Amino acid sequence: MAVNFPVGEVVQSRQLLSNSNPSALFSDWIQTRFTGFVVLTIDGFFGIEEAVVFFRDGETIGSVYTYDFFDVTVYSQIALESSVNAFLAKHGVFDAVELSHQQVDLVLALDDRIRVRFPVKKADLESLFKEVFSPRFGKAALKFPAAPTGERHQLLKKLGLGELVS
Repeated sequence: MAVNFPVGEVVQSRQLLSNSNPSALFSDWIQTRFTGFVVLTIDGFFGIEEAVVFFRDGETIGSVYTYDFFDVTVYSQIALESSVNAFLAKHGVFDAVELSHQQVDLVLALDDRIRVRFPVKKADLESLFKEVFSPRFGKAALKFPAAPTGERHQLLKKLGLGELVS
């Protein structure tokens, strides 16, 4: 991710997703009124994917998500939804970095694309994290076409590319 964020105090470092409960993590960050950001790196469906979620007093206020292989970055609500999805991945690590209110405000002031309109609420956590890691967010962000049908799908199979479509 080619975005520079302020230096803060690392409060969680190199935490494995496989040893984590995403709903409990978000609940804790909301309940403790965490201010800072969480950066997550996963081995996703589309290669290395990175997520950053910004919190201010426990509220999710911004997000950035990158698909590194494709050099594609998404922001705001789409990034937040992708980030929540990424916490469901099997292979990944995350860090939580505490910042001051002023540092978080400065990040949003310098790049308003990061700001989310609908923050994650504690009441939403159970429904958000009941699913499994899904490629649907990446497909939408990368604008992959829907799975081909009929002749087109048969042609791809004939060329040995049938497994590339879901």
